[in-house]
Amino acid sequence: MICVRPATAADFPFILSLRNEPEAARLSTRGRAVTHDEYWAELGPALGGHQAACRVYIVIETNGAAIGYVRFDVRSTGVEVGIAVSPAVRGRGIGREALQRGCELAREQFGAQKFHAIIRHENIASQKIFQAVGFVSVRRDEHFGYYEL
Repeated sequence: MICVRPATAADFPFILSLRNEPEAARLSTRGRAVTHDEYWAELGPALGGHQAACRVYIVIETNGAAIGYVRFDVRSTGVEVGIAVSPAVRGRGIGREALQRGCELAREQFGAQKFHAIIRHENIASQKIFQAVGFVSVRRDEHFGYYEL
């Protein structure tokens, strides 16, 4: 069983390390790792409780240990969602459960109605997770598939 909770500044080292895990970095929209300063500039305001930053993170935990996160970027067209799960727990349905619970929380907490995801073509695991939660493919380009819920 997992728990989801709002991320805090104390979670930044974990989130950065998971974001820069080699497979996660390769499959990210940037396709590479990010520096501490680069990521803090994006993530820091959200972790400081400044919801006006339009980015919200929730941490996924099991038995009190952080094992992943779900990211929400609030945009005029809806909420872009991203997810990362620790390699040690991948393949156990945790990503699907966390994504589903995270989207429910986003609806309750900030009235999210429409969700989007951008997923690299080679990231089959993420495609399956998002589709299992109800996201549908709406278009593709050379590198990415675009999904909506």
